[in-house]
Amino acid sequence: MPMDVQHNSQRQEPEPPPSARPRDLRRIESEPARKPSRNPRGRPFPPGNPGRVPGARNEATALVECILAERSEDLVHRVVDLALAGNPTALRFCGDRIVPRRSRTAPFELPEVATSDDVVAAMKRVSALIAGGNLEAAQGLALAKALDRQYTLLRAAERAERVERAARPKEPSRPAPLADLSDAELAAALRSARRAADAAAEASTPEPEPVAAAAPPPGSEPPPPPRREQPRRHDPRQP
Repeated sequence: MPMDVQHNSQRQEPEPPPSARPRDLRRIESEPARKPSRNPRGRPFPPGNPGRVPGARNEATALVECILAERSEDLVHRVVDLALAGNPTALRFCGDRIVPRRSRTAPFELPEVATSDDVVAAMKRVSALIAGGNLEAAQGLALAKALDRQYTLLRAAERAERVERAARPKEPSRPAPLADLSDAELAAALRSARRAADAAAEASTPEPEPVAAAAPPPGSEPPPPPRREQPRRHDPRQP
């Protein structure tokens, strides 16, 4: 008998019919699953809503800062008391504020950076200092980033200068005065001037017109045609 009672107690109770279920549960089960919206909540803003003003702070953050500002003096005294009592976290906090960590400065010389080629030389110098142990890797990385930024700016300035120089009209070259020429340059200039003068004179001289043959007088016989000479044959018997 006890076994039957225990067996009956483990049976599951039948589920109530759908009509006996709460109305809200029936509505949730009957509705299909909603697809996630493509637009986040609150976006896009309805017409006439300008949204948060640029630079506006969160209300919760402003409230926390206001409360901390009112009790800042009490908090500082409490942290100091905990540090004096030997609290390691408070001691570390006070130590970081009293003696902040500063990066070690290492004096070294770099070449003057005026062009992009100078930046390349400076980068080689920084690499040599890091390899020699005279400069920390973190400091060298920060300096390399600064030099890389300067290299980009110098390259842009040089490119703009080249474009401006190419677009500028070229001025005609002026010949150097004779007093500044050497003897060899003066002799070469005289030869070039003489050749130019001769070429100009030949170009200006008119070519002679061809003379027509005189016509024979009327009643006279025309002149015989020119006699064509026969080539002489070589006699093999003659020496």
